[in-house]
Amino acid sequence: MRGQKHSGMTDKVNFMPNPFSKKNAAATLEYVVLILIVLGVAILSRDYVSRAIFGKWKTSMDSLSSGRQYDPAKTMECLYDPPTGIWYDVKCAEAIICAPTDTACLFDRVNQCSPKCIDNEHPPICSRRTQCMPGECGDVDDNCKGILPCGNCPNSGDHCNLTTHKCECAPKTTCSPGDCGDVPNGCGTGTVPCPSCPVGTCINNHCCIPRTTCNPGDCGDVPNGCGTGTIPCGSCPVGVCINNQCCTPRTTCNPGECGDVDAGCGKRLDCGDPCTPLGQRCNTTTHQCECIPRTTCNPGECGDVSDGCLGTLHCGTCPAGICISNQCCVSRTMCRVGECEDVDVECGETLHCPKCPSLQRCIIDAFDNHKCCTPLTCTPGRCGKSGDNCQGTLDCGNPCTPVVQACFNNQCCTLESDAVFCSRLGIQCGKVSGTDNCGQPRTVAECGPCPPFPPGQVCSIPKQQCCLPESDSTFCSGKGIQCGEAGGIDNCGQLRVIAECGPCPFPTQECSSTQQCCFFESDATFCSRLNIQCGEATGTDNCGLPKTVTECGPCPFPTQECSSTQQCCFFESDATFCSRKGIQCGEATGTDNCGLPRTVAECGSCPPGKPICENGQCRADTSG
Repeated sequence: MRGQKHSGMTDKVNFMPNPFSKKNAAATLEYVVLILIVLGVAILSRDYVSRAIFGKWKTSMDSLSSGRQYDPAKTMECLYDPPTGIWYDVKCAEAIICAPTDTACLFDRVNQCSPKCIDNEHPPICSRRTQCMPGECGDVDDNCKGILPCGNCPNSGDHCNLTTHKCECAPKTTCSPGDCGDVPNGCGTGTVPCPSCPVGTCINNHCCIPRTTCNPGDCGDVPNGCGTGTIPCGSCPVGVCINNQCCTPRTTCNPGECGDVDAGCGKRLDCGDPCTPLGQRCNTTTHQCECIPRTTCNPGECGDVSDGCLGTLHCGTCPAGICISNQCCVSRTMCRVGECEDVDVECGETLHCPKCPSLQRCIIDAFDNHKCCTPLTCTPGRCGKSGDNCQGTLDCGNPCTPVVQACFNNQCCTLESDAVFCSRLGIQCGKVSGTDNCGQPRTVAECGPCPPFPPGQVCSIPKQQCCLPESDSTFCSGKGIQCGEAGGIDNCGQLRVIAECGPCPFPTQECSSTQQCCFFESDATFCSRLNIQCGEATGTDNCGLPKTVTECGPCPFPTQECSSTQQCCFFESDATFCSRKGIQCGEATGTDNCGLPRTVAECGSCPPGKPICENGQCRADTSG
């Protein structure tokens, strides 16, 4: 029943009328055919399109690479030079420095650096020559339309062939001064006839005048210079004859020389060994003392040390510790008892020790020891700033009572009164300045006054004590003065001047130069003491005062006169005066026996036999 029903329904569907079914099938078929045609055309034209695209890419890239295909071995290392059209090696070009305006250098650099980058498609334009061939001369073509300068011919007689650029021999055609005979022309192609020698001999085509005398220092048989004989020059007066020259070897060593040295003239000189006492050795080449380098290290040395002679001695590493300034150093590793915090130990290292307990501080004492320290605190009566006993500062301010107290030695101090201040300093009167009991500067205008009894007291100088001044007589007596003015410092330190300490008690006394009462001497005594018998006497009397006596005489006898030495002198007669002077006639002038000047108008007349007085002498008349 179900099958029949189903079959019936099927039939109903299949035979239902559908006016659009044929049209849709035809459209679908057209689309399929069109797609197939497009795909076929695309497949057929794929090679042509890809070739066109790849060709365009190649053209673009060829324009960027100047026609060169990518080559992993060369493209990464080569660059293109547009002016020359040559690829060149980058690293090679960087090693050659050229100025930007030096076109020849730039062109040559490209050529030199091109071989690594040359291929068959881009051969180099030219190969520039940079070196001349042996024998070339003049300006040679460098193969790149340039010039390679090869210079002149090395031989002065040669010339450069401008065609072959080779040096050619220029034959000699004239005789040089001194030439003689047939002289070779220098090119091996003939000779130049030269005249004979006017003087001397022709030797090897050159005129030679043989020597006939010896030069200073010549010895032995000396060649005459022309090869035709010798000159006998004898032996050397000093030294030895070597190669026809007198040679004197030295006999003394130069300063600092040592060992067996060359003395000249083939001789040796022994300069001994001055080096050993200096701790040095003798250099056998320079014959000078030189330093002896040490070869062993001292105990504890390490690293490279000086060998004492500007060299280096290798001492290696330390067996323990570290090397500091070429010395092995071993530092300790344990803290000492009481050490605290970071301690600098040997070898520049630091040892970390325990920290200090609370209320303590780690300090470094004068012996570089690290130790814990308990700082001071402010206690009653303490003031000001001070050390805290642990290398720090303790500031307790100023708790002292104003006016009454002051801070002294970090303690509040009670100020003393002015009277106590003066008494402590031992001052009784006057102004005084100083430091009081609390270390404060103080000035008291007056420590007195002096007491009224005994009356007349003054303040002494400089002790500032109450003092009773001494009397004038006591003052003069204390100075040792009997008369005259007296001045000075009295017993109280005061300046005093007394006009007169006298007068002297006796009328025959006077005040001496030493201010003593003195009995003055008489004029006769004064003259006698000065050993003056006559004339004026001036001097110092017995009391030290200046005195002048007008006349110490007169002389006791009338035949005496006062001599030049102020002594009473018996003067000689005129006849004795003339006789002592040797005057026979005429006037006589001179000093008499008492030292006084005298003139005698006429010493006498001449006798008849000698009537003529001439120059004080009588002579005979010879006139005739």
